[in-house]
Amino acid sequence: MRFFSPQALLIGASLLPSLALAADMKDCEGGPWGNWLEVGNTSTDEEDKNNICETLWSKGVVINGVEAWGSKDRVEAIQFYFTDGSSSKQLGEPGGASSQKLTWDPAQETVTQVKMWGNGKASGLGKILMKTSGGGSLEVGRSPSDSQTTFEPDLYTGILLGALVYVNDEDKDVGRLGLLFLRSKIKAITINEMQFQDTPEALNEKHKGLQNILLEEGDHINTNDSKGTWVFGNEVSKKVTKKLTNQATHTFGWHYDIEAKAQVLGIGFRLETGIKYEYQNMKAEENGEETEIKLKWEIRQELDPNQKVFCRATVLNGEYKGAYNGKVALELEDGYNYEFWSAGEYEQIAYGTVKSKCQSTEMPPFSDDPTEDDPAAKRSIQFPRRAILEAN
Repeated sequence: MRFFSPQALLIGASLLPSLALAADMKDCEGGPWGNWLEVGNTSTDEEDKNNICETLWSKGVVINGVEAWGSKDRVEAIQFYFTDGSSSKQLGEPGGASSQKLTWDPAQETVTQVKMWGNGKASGLGKILMKTSGGGSLEVGRSPSDSQTTFEPDLYTGILLGALVYVNDEDKDVGRLGLLFLRSKIKAITINEMQFQDTPEALNEKHKGLQNILLEEGDHINTNDSKGTWVFGNEVSKKVTKKLTNQATHTFGWHYDIEAKAQVLGIGFRLETGIKYEYQNMKAEENGEETEIKLKWEIRQELDPNQKVFCRATVLNGEYKGAYNGKVALELEDGYNYEFWSAGEYEQIAYGTVKSKCQSTEMPPFSDDPTEDDPAAKRSIQFPRRAILEAN
């Protein structure tokens, strides 16, 4: 058995957005884990080529599965599965040994128990037992004697970031194993930089996700013998939303709001340019933001006897769902901080201001094309009007 403390911790490390399926030993030299135990063969050199580090912590990826092969004498082989869908190679040679596989969802479950025993000869890992909060378990290897020491490492948060494995040269079994757990609970998560696959220029050129919506249309004739006033108006409720998701939510088991402090590509509205895509400094959170707004319009029109009018109310609507790569900053309760890149999606539904008009001739067919000029606008009768966008 070996007992270790973390060394050479990387505080606030800045990493390029990339993926890797395997880790170098240097990736296990420092990270956001606490003290750990290595159980099994302790007589080997730490620089031995058979020492293997399996972790993707610097990419924001954690372990969500372990498969182990065991015989009546020892743990023959072990393999780890990660939340990005990748896996380690099979460490050791199982031969004809039976196996057990334990998987869990880190967003919902944690590792609640780990026990390890030597093989009784101080030359390898004899047995491993693991349990999760969801009721899953794995128990592989020999039956330890009553006199054998049971090793139970500190699990800290129960979030498994990596493993250190030594494979014995001669027997090709698991010579030694150490598990690395996230050292402290998470205090805050922010996304400080966002790189969207889309650009506002390309989206605006294609008018992707933008459309006209018909709110109401109708006609009216004054059947009285005198002038009269007719009101074309109404109020419609709509929901506008902003929602930010990130893969990291489903890897570290975060149950916190993720706040974007970077410029977010979204749908904005300006009176002079209308509804369009642009980068905005706005707050966007993991759990989403939903607001009910009221779209109002009103045209008061005085009509002569037998005069007829045709009226229509429309609004520009935008719906966007786009992928991004974000630099996620993670702050632990014990003060440890680091950053990594993680993929996500941003969703938004927005509305512009209502356009309402009335005219003496029949309206042309409605088009949802956000760029199409309505010829009716050129020959519409101008009346006092009011178009209002209100939020509850």
